[in-house]
Amino acid sequence: MHIGVAVGNLGFSIGRLIDPLDHAALVYRIGDAAEELGFHSVWVGDHIALPRTPTTPYPYGGFMVNPDTSMLEPFTVLAALAGRTERVRLGLGVVVAPYRHPLVAAKSIATLDALSHGRLIVGVGTGWMPEEFAAVGASFPSRGRDTDACLAVWTTVFATGSLDGMTVLPRTVQQPRPPLWVGGNSDAALRRAVRWADGWDAPYADPEALRAGLVRLRAACAAGGRDPASISISVRGIAAASVDEPLVESYTALGVTDLGVTLPYGDPDGAVAELAALAARCPTG
Repeated sequence: MHIGVAVGNLGFSIGRLIDPLDHAALVYRIGDAAEELGFHSVWVGDHIALPRTPTTPYPYGGFMVNPDTSMLEPFTVLAALAGRTERVRLGLGVVVAPYRHPLVAAKSIATLDALSHGRLIVGVGTGWMPEEFAAVGASFPSRGRDTDACLAVWTTVFATGSLDGMTVLPRTVQQPRPPLWVGGNSDAALRRAVRWADGWDAPYADPEALRAGLVRLRAACAAGGRDPASISISVRGIAAASVDEPLVESYTALGVTDLGVTLPYGDPDGAVAELAALAARCPTG
């Protein structure tokens, strides 16, 4: 089982206003600790702007996002961590594909893969906040179609270094592309994982919820002509304090290869201590 760590770039769990330099120090500290303790990967989430009066609850927990939450941009954070680390893998978990032009995003991904010497994992989602789509000039109703179009561009650019008569270099270090995980629990997300991805990321799924999701994934594989064994399974968003060997064994029995944990980011000392405790009781790499 690979265990990865969310570095807290979105700050949802910090629980208080945070100074930008303090926030930067937090993600550096978590990234450094994950590298030193032998964890497999570190992960960043993706938000750009938040509405003062949000209308949509978070689909995996129901809470309304605090508009005063500090959010560090994910590509920039991973670029900084790439320069501070040598071993730990770097994950976009998940990048909201429709927020950026697919060619611009492809360039950022290839650059990160080069800066990290081929350590990047690309998690992809469609997004869920209508106000944020409007803020960046993206279409909320067409987010699924736009995500598929983005994945098509990435697949071509990463493998060939070109698109529509234009060179797009460098190609990614990992060929034909960095590992691509599609996140989400909807039927559309499962179909997208079957069509495009190396893995399905089931956020916040406990073993029972994951078992039900795997039944749906196998059905999507049958409909799409894909061998389910060719799709790796990851679960992220699990509190580190709740992870022990029996839980890891439960997920392993279901075929999970990657587990992503969260920490008490409002207390950086406590977060690092919790990460060290997890490394002591469970294999991390």
